[in-house]
Amino acid sequence: MSRKDREKLTDRINKTSYVFSRKVDSFEEAYPTIASLRVEVTESDLGFGRSPRTWPFTERNFQHAVNCSNPMCYGGGVEIGWMIHDMARNKETDREESKMCQGYEGSPKGRKRYRSCLHSFRIKVHVKYKEEGDSREQENTT
Repeated sequence: MSRKDREKLTDRINKTSYVFSRKVDSFEEAYPTIASLRVEVTESDLGFGRSPRTWPFTERNFQHAVNCSNPMCYGGGVEIGWMIHDMARNKETDREESKMCQGYEGSPKGRKRYRSCLHSFRIKVHVKYKEEGDSREQENTT
């Protein structure tokens, strides 16, 4: 198995079927109260020479998870969808968090686990909500 073939976080999420939820077709359907979203995810490798990588997201290109760029990492990355869901439920407008990669470094076929992945992710989120009237208009048109 080559380093590029190692399973990442989004691969695991796509294979999972959830008993009490379903996949939705659009950001609007998943988060009907959010008017606009700005997310910035910055991945760092704890000072091993590579410069940090940054991914910007909006409601137009939102992804539930960001994969780890470490070629030795299995199942790695960070979930950001849960964070947006939690913010929408609590009507939060801004949040910043740091998370370690969920994956691990292992043997080429993934049978041996060497150590947890050392990459980290800094997540910054800004949410703007729809006005109360906007939500009702949306409900009346559907």
